[in-house]
Amino acid sequence: MNLSSSSSSSSSSSSSSSSLSSSSSATTSWLSGIVRGRFDKSGSVKMANNSITGGDSVGPINRKNQFQGVMFKYGPKPIQVAFRTGDNKQQVIFIGGMTEGFLATEYLEPLALALEKEKWSLVQFLLSSSYSGYGISSLKRDAMELDELISYLINKEDSEGVVLLGHSTGCQDIVYYIRTNTACSRAVRAAILQAPVSDREHRATRPETTAMIDLASKLISEGRGSELMPREADPDSPVTAYRYHSFCAYTGDDDMFSSDLSDDQLRKRLGHLSTTPCQIVQSNGWILSSFIFSLFLHNLLQKSDVVWIREFSSIGKGLPTFRFLLLYAFFASTIMPEKAANTVSTYSWIFPSNPMIHLWFKVLTATVFLGILIVWGIDGWNVADLQRDFLNVKTSTPVDQNLKPTHENLSEFMKSRRNLTHTHQNLTHTHENLSSKIDDTKQYPANLTNFSSQHNQLNLTNFSSPVLVNPTNPPKPVTLDWISAKLEPNYSSNLLAGWLNPGGEPCKDSKTVEISIPTLDGRNRIELSTGDIHEFVFQALDDSGKPHCLGGDYFETDLSGESWKSRPPIKDLGNGTYSFSLQVHPDFAGNYTLTVILLFRHFEGLKFSPERFAFDKILRIIPINFYKSSAQLPGIRECQKSDYTRDVWSGRWTRHGKNDTCPISNDGRYRCFEPDYPCQRPWCDGSLGLLESNGWIYSTHCSFRLFSTERAWSCLNNRWIFFWGDSNHCDTVRNILHFILEVPEVEAVPRRFDMNITNPKDPSQTVRITNIFNGHPNDTGNYQGLNSLKDGPYRELLKHYFSQETVPDSVIMNSGLHDGVFWPNIRRFTKGAEYAAAFWAEVVESVRRRGLVAPEVIYRTTVATGGYARKLAFNPHKMEAFNGVVLDKLRQFGAVNRVIDDFDMTYPWHYDNRCNDGVHYGRAPAKLKWRDGKIGHQYFVDLMLGHVLLNVLCSR
Repeated sequence: MNLSSSSSSSSSSSSSSSSLSSSSSATTSWLSGIVRGRFDKSGSVKMANNSITGGDSVGPINRKNQFQGVMFKYGPKPIQVAFRTGDNKQQVIFIGGMTEGFLATEYLEPLALALEKEKWSLVQFLLSSSYSGYGISSLKRDAMELDELISYLINKEDSEGVVLLGHSTGCQDIVYYIRTNTACSRAVRAAILQAPVSDREHRATRPETTAMIDLASKLISEGRGSELMPREADPDSPVTAYRYHSFCAYTGDDDMFSSDLSDDQLRKRLGHLSTTPCQIVQSNGWILSSFIFSLFLHNLLQKSDVVWIREFSSIGKGLPTFRFLLLYAFFASTIMPEKAANTVSTYSWIFPSNPMIHLWFKVLTATVFLGILIVWGIDGWNVADLQRDFLNVKTSTPVDQNLKPTHENLSEFMKSRRNLTHTHQNLTHTHENLSSKIDDTKQYPANLTNFSSQHNQLNLTNFSSPVLVNPTNPPKPVTLDWISAKLEPNYSSNLLAGWLNPGGEPCKDSKTVEISIPTLDGRNRIELSTGDIHEFVFQALDDSGKPHCLGGDYFETDLSGESWKSRPPIKDLGNGTYSFSLQVHPDFAGNYTLTVILLFRHFEGLKFSPERFAFDKILRIIPINFYKSSAQLPGIRECQKSDYTRDVWSGRWTRHGKNDTCPISNDGRYRCFEPDYPCQRPWCDGSLGLLESNGWIYSTHCSFRLFSTERAWSCLNNRWIFFWGDSNHCDTVRNILHFILEVPEVEAVPRRFDMNITNPKDPSQTVRITNIFNGHPNDTGNYQGLNSLKDGPYRELLKHYFSQETVPDSVIMNSGLHDGVFWPNIRRFTKGAEYAAAFWAEVVESVRRRGLVAPEVIYRTTVATGGYARKLAFNPHKMEAFNGVVLDKLRQFGAVNRVIDDFDMTYPWHYDNRCNDGVHYGRAPAKLKWRDGKIGHQYFVDLMLGHVLLNVLCSR
């Protein structure tokens, strides 16, 4: 019986493809035929001249995409059909991924041929979950059907053992089945997980997912898990509440390969694989968590026969066969150890006596090596064209760069460190036991005298305000300035030009592993005055304790107290030295903790795939006491229209109330205070209870009003607000509707949304809200970002909204997290940002040319990704740089009027996932297990953004 594919590619290439069959030489391994053969355009393998052709074939492949073998039923259900090539006593069972069935991948053809030569059969089979049945099946049912297949092979075909090969979500079936430990599962000699993938992390990018998870959880809790979900949950297939929850919910049954699972969670799900030889083949085409899982599993199961191989997409057209070679290598070394032991004598292509074969092996080796260079080269592409890894903020106190290097003896350096507490409901600190990452036994450099570099002479002594000041004899009151930061002029060009700093010297070619802060290190008690700006310089050190003299390191800084959280602004001086500034208002005197983390070194967070370069080490946790001084700071006034022209904010979160017994409600909300609990001026105006933050509020160079429902409707009445950005906009719009405008009927805001909203209490008041997703020109796609504008129909869609008689009053846009995944380097992103700025400048100008009032354009900076996402392709290092580039280009084209710095607002809460799921800060409240394992999550950070948006829209 033949099993064939009717694809067009098959018919077009069949006439030019040689038929595949077994070798005519009994002593020559089939693998030598692969090496002597060549790849056709489709990536399949053409056999050498010693192959049998066409109709004489007795092997498993007649011609391309046509298998020859036996089809049989292995169980009572109509769907339980399998296809076996060959008639051997050992079988490899292929388990396809979601929507797959027979002929799922291209590498099955060469694999079937190779297995036939080694006296193994390839078995493809259908499950109840095959094709469109995945939504109404389960891992348990798949495992039962897989067990029936293995039982059939053992009892009917006299099988002597099987190997399971899973592709994509088929890997979950293997993991689950091996855990069942049934009698037949013990016949599994090995398992191969090819491209394991996290369905949850993929589906988390869809705007409807959160609401659908909530609905699925509710149905399951009511004993209705087998009921079908609404069609929008999965347009491609009917899906039950249980199956949707299994795929999409945190720690659902199918959630095995997600990047945010802890070591203990992964060990619980995957630890049983240690009893089975296992290979993981990871494909770059899948989402990032696949790589994380592969690396972890390799370490977790290091005592078992685990093989971890990462494929390289740059192999190009030959990738399916290259993937096959990896799989076959596993068989040779693990399943057939005698083959590995006798490789030299068995595989003739290794012998130098055969020049042609030896030549092909050299070509294959060179091709693979070239592919590796291409992939790794993406990260280094234009490596001389990048610099300024994060916003080059300028603090209000200038830095003297003409000082001479002298340093104190730091032999008493960092003798004691204090743990940062776990983030809990009162949200005093967001760090989750960060001190556990510090090696308290490490010996720091004892003497850093003569810490000089011939390139940049710096004196790090007496740089800050005095560390110890006598509070009993304070100076006369003086009026000081608030700490501030600004975007450097010509930010984009300076960012690119900075990469041209030459290396070639030891201090420049080294990498930072430590720092020295002379005025803070080694002191048992540090006291600073409130009000004053205290500026400190620190030096980057390499692994030998010597100064590193190039910039580009990305440091995370956090200053936290009982009622204060802020990000001290940091400046890269470009020569291995950095400065940061501390300031606390006199009303918040008390004990604080300064934390400094080195997240990425030398621009490595800007790379195309930065995760493997993340350093993520806590370098300092320094307790500081801020005592109340007589210094006076200018009063913070409520924000006005002119206050939103500042590109970079340097704000803080302050706390004005605390309820230690605030429980989570059944709807997932934290109503810790009555709605009319008042704000404390000058930090905010309105009712602080509306924010549901347990007393926290954000302010910056000005403060914000918290809008009541009546005031918000009065402001937005008869207006049209247009959102353009990533899926965080979907959450923000929904939170504005639910919490501020009190319109709960709109349960979710999709990626494309255009609706006239009516005030349920006053039908005469309406507001039109439009949201257009910019992560991809197709609203179901991802990871295009600003490149979406290269799509003609997508551009016309946007222009359509601004070409009518009525146009939006305001446009709120951001560059989006998807840019972090798409753009290979800063140079390319800069061009994309310039294209986007030119596009929007033309859109706005086209409105003016028609004599209409042009919309006000508000740029909302991209969030600081949190927790596990701090090291991924959209890490804070890259997002901060991207924010600066977009703002720089928008300013150049005159395409932006106002700025809201959401990056600064989210930064103090980005160290863990208490207030975010990694990439979203506004997910709907729910009394369910959150990403960090706790019940419920905090949503007030995005709700604060909603109020800030109303402030800028309604300000005069």
